[in-house]
Amino acid sequence: MKLKVYTALFILDQKNNILGLKRSQDSVFEPNKVTGIGGEVEKNELVDIEHTLRRELEEETHISFSGLKEIKLRGTKHTVNQSNETEHLIYYYTAKVNAKEVINLYCNEGTLAWFNLNEFGKQDLIHGLDKVYKYIFDFSVNRFSSVYDKVDDQAVIKIS
Repeated sequence: MKLKVYTALFILDQKNNILGLKRSQDSVFEPNKVTGIGGEVEKNELVDIEHTLRRELEEETHISFSGLKEIKLRGTKHTVNQSNETEHLIYYYTAKVNAKEVINLYCNEGTLAWFNLNEFGKQDLIHGLDKVYKYIFDFSVNRFSSVYDKVDDQAVIKIS
């Protein structure tokens, strides 16, 4: 099995609105779907996953990582796809920011937009995020982990 590791960062403002990324219609992967800001962890970043968060945030959006507060790992999702022998491990993070600090909603991967926390789940989310988004934003949960079987379309979620 080939393992790929990714990060996804969701930024929340003072009113708990979520800054999400609507992927470009030209995107090869999940066009027009909503996700977090992030991407693939490079081999030299495996010992420092937050380095990927920083790199992806600044590359894709030009938002400064130093302007973020309360950066927290919310959980992980491990997806196994037996049909093409791949595994994906996604680290989900949240961070807080003063919305006024994010003036330019530039993104080279699609369109950045603020979503109301209560409406986020009604968006057209990328496959798999629809299974775990409620745990990412449930701050009564310390952390979650999910093992997802793509063939069976089933997820087993553990909460701590």
